[in-house]
Amino acid sequence: MSFSVIHIPPSGFEDQIPYRVGLVELKDGSRMMGQIVESKKLRIGQKMKAVFRILNLQEKEGVIHYGIKFKPWKK
Repeated sequence: MSFSVIHIPPSGFEDQIPYRVGLVELKDGSRMMGQIVESKKLRIGQKMKAVFRILNLQEKEGVIHYGIKFKPWKK
């Protein structure tokens, strides 16, 4: 539905810039905001696929956080 490219990130995301976030409409009509990966060229209305990926690492504790991100759908 919409997206933005982040060039000045919040704390903890400095190593990922520039990165993309978007508002994605799911099949049931609900909407979810998330990071968009594996794409440099995006367009409004582009079909997306939800993927399970690493969100961040806590190096001191050794904890790896996983969650949903989106990538462009390819047939």
